[in-house]
Amino acid sequence: MDVLARDDNGDCWAVEVKSGYADINGVRQAYVNSRITNCKPILVARSYSNDEVLELAGQLGVKLLFLDDMFTVDPIELKVFMEDSMETVFIDYITLRNCVREITPKAEFYLRLIASGERKIGYECVDKLVEEMPCLGKYLRDRRVSGIIARYMIDILSRSKVK
Repeated sequence: MDVLARDDNGDCWAVEVKSGYADINGVRQAYVNSRITNCKPILVARSYSNDEVLELAGQLGVKLLFLDDMFTVDPIELKVFMEDSMETVFIDYITLRNCVREITPKAEFYLRLIASGERKIGYECVDKLVEEMPCLGKYLRDRRVSGIIARYMIDILSRSKVK
């Protein structure tokens, strides 16, 4: 048993906490702990592994509490996370904006072909686009490192003469 708690009504709760999914064994453990302590059973987890968990918990009277949708970040951690994220987005925006400030008609033509979604066209045009706009090639290579750009695009970029 992870926690023995009393609520506002004075009820005693035997709390079993799982860092992942609630499973059959977790439900049984919460039930046994409640019998030993003469308290109500509750199992806290991120979610559940299958419908049998819900059925057994209902049969044994084990309350299930899933935290996957609850706010579990400290406000200071959230602030730092948001600041870091916004800084990354802003830097990406400025980098791309500076790169494409003056797109040539030729580069626009290649971008439109790539955006059409036909992979064959994309393969043929990325090299030409990168030759026309070397900064875009660097930008795309940087995004590939972070897993954003498709693998086939980076294969073409890596063969490109522009580094």
